[in-house]
Amino acid sequence: MYQQSVDKAGISAKKDLLIFILMILLFFLLGAIMLYLENTFSTNVPRYIFIGIILIGLYAFYRLRLIGYRYTVFYKPLEPVYDPRFDAMRPVESYPYPVGTVIFERIVSAKGTILLTLDVSEIISVDKFSVDNAANHGKSLNVRSSNKGDTYILVYSKNGVEGSVLFSPDEEFLEHLHEAIEYKPAEDDNAIDEESVSQDE
Repeated sequence: MYQQSVDKAGISAKKDLLIFILMILLFFLLGAIMLYLENTFSTNVPRYIFIGIILIGLYAFYRLRLIGYRYTVFYKPLEPVYDPRFDAMRPVESYPYPVGTVIFERIVSAKGTILLTLDVSEIISVDKFSVDNAANHGKSLNVRSSNKGDTYILVYSKNGVEGSVLFSPDEEFLEHLHEAIEYKPAEDDNAIDEESVSQDE
């Protein structure tokens, strides 16, 4: 299994500065409105509303800013290790997905939400993104990085519906993705598991 995490696309240092300046201006504007309402109606309610709006705004900014994406590819079976108790090679654990699975997730505050799960048999092509290969692929999922680099387009067909994914894989992810696409299970892939079960019995 190989995983790659990237930042959300479209958030630059200039945009961060602009958002910060707008938040400061909004803070002073709401503060002025709060003081006016307090003096007009002689009540502290506007102050509590102001505090609530500020807290909601900070939380919204936190949620929107701390967003990233994670790509996962299961490209080969887990290698067994020697277990001296049985004097045999045994698997230590098993993957939650079969070899050949590719997963795209959205990460918010370290919590992942799966956006798309594919089997390599559903992948039609993986190429560098260009205007020529961007059209006519149905629904598109954008999980690109904000860092400058090559953007790739993965075209797939899932349940008879064609779609595409715009993403920013590193060289290692691409290498493992191609390994997963070319992977062919050996006849004895399950031999270790069967041998381990028989020894346990």
